[in-house]
Amino acid sequence: VANFDRLAALTETGEMVLIDVESAKESARIANVRTDLPPVLGEESLLYCDASGIRFGRLTSRGVRGKTWFNLSMLEARVTSPMVVVGSNVYVATDNLGLVCLKPRR
Repeated sequence: VANFDRLAALTETGEMVLIDVESAKESARIANVRTDLPPVLGEESLLYCDASGIRFGRLTSRGVRGKTWFNLSMLEARVTSPMVVVGSNVYVATDNLGLVCLKPRR
């Protein structure tokens, strides 16, 4: 996945590697990500999935500072599609709930 000046690649070993496009150097490596669901890259942020949920990360010069954005176990459903971001909302398809809109905390 590419956006702005970064590239995010998922590995077979369950890692996501962030690469600075201009320098072609690795800027961060995140372990234990779900490789079946691609990340969403923003200009200074990143959404990705791990075993527990959707994580939000701020992209900094020292890598990614992340936190859990949404706990997927609350859905009682399995996410079956990549995330789509529209405005502040994240949409995902699930196996038994259909299309779900996840709104940010207020």
